[in-house]
Amino acid sequence: MENKINPSEDNKIFKIEEDGTIIRADNAGSNMEFNSKGNNKNVIIGILSLFLFVAILVIFFIAKAYIKTDSLYRDQLYTAYRQQSTLDSIAETMPIQLTAANFDSKVFNSDKPCIVDFYASWCPPCQQLAPILEVLAKEYKGKIYIYEVNTDAERELSSKFNITAIPTTFYVLPYAGNTVQLSDQGYHGYDDLVKKINTYLLK
Repeated sequence: MENKINPSEDNKIFKIEEDGTIIRADNAGSNMEFNSKGNNKNVIIGILSLFLFVAILVIFFIAKAYIKTDSLYRDQLYTAYRQQSTLDSIAETMPIQLTAANFDSKVFNSDKPCIVDFYASWCPPCQQLAPILEVLAKEYKGKIYIYEVNTDAERELSSKFNITAIPTTFYVLPYAGNTVQLSDQGYHGYDDLVKKINTYLLK
């Protein structure tokens, strides 16, 4: 079969397809350029899709780690709160040690009446009084506080309150002008202490 070319197109470049069709080569080039641009666009879309997928994965793992950390932090806070609540509960049923640093805030700014026992570890009457104060701390939980001051360790407090004999016991009403209602020296038994608590602190 003879392929004929229009003479008017002799200044053009043609391409003969396998089926005998004659097309202009510049059209073929345009098609090739179009296809190339389309392929580049697909590549860019693929790269952007991959980037978006990676970004989503990163955000997911960061969020997961944050949630896990936040949950752990909340668990730690709750555990610390429970431990502190337990310590506070125990403290209310045991005589609480005072120092010069916290004496005023615990005694004179207290929300409850309190007993303050000035003692020394080597003092026999103090040793006799100590277990009675522990019993009273349990029996009067929520009603009064019972505090202890070690006179050997807290000489400043002993001097401030003119402690000349031990044990010395203060009965304090913080909301009655921060006054010491009674200052008792020496050992006193359970019944005597109960009577004074009810008379001077819970009247």
